[in-house]
Amino acid sequence: MNKLPCLLIAIGCLLFWVNRVDAKSDFVIISEKQCYPIEISQANRLPSEFQKYINYTKKCDVKDQNNVETKLSIVSIWVDEYYLSFSAAGRTQRWENFPLPVIVTDNFKVIGRLPEIYPRDDVTEPEVFFGKWENGMPKEIRIDVTNPAVDGDYFYPPIFWNSITQQYEMKKGEVIHGRRR
Repeated sequence: MNKLPCLLIAIGCLLFWVNRVDAKSDFVIISEKQCYPIEISQANRLPSEFQKYINYTKKCDVKDQNNVETKLSIVSIWVDEYYLSFSAAGRTQRWENFPLPVIVTDNFKVIGRLPEIYPRDDVTEPEVFFGKWENGMPKEIRIDVTNPAVDGDYFYPPIFWNSITQQYEMKKGEVIHGRRR
């Protein structure tokens, strides 16, 4: 019996598995458990578009692959809590054009934005991954979105750190439907 085809398949599977592990091992997902309401002193340093939603705005500290806090945070509006406040009062509210989450430094300097409301909007739920770490700073951010609607799941092109502009910038390209591999 020729063992070469079986050996090649086994090697191929192993290489596929190693590449998948390496591609994800450097990336850390942000969790809602890392998020808490911002303080009033912090709220005053946010862009003005956030002021209307301050009571529903949270800060999510980014931790590196060793679970150590970095000097980066995501600041976002918890839209589900915002709308619950209306339903608790017996009122309904139309969907609003919420500001997108911002990436801030420890002194609240805005250095980027996420393309989706975090941790969820009306239907979708983005997963935010930080990776390719250098000196305690993620050089790449990936956004994968779970979408139960007909269009299904999708993901964005990577967001990269631009050391010249000192900003996170999304790579040019369109949303890609399906799951990131």
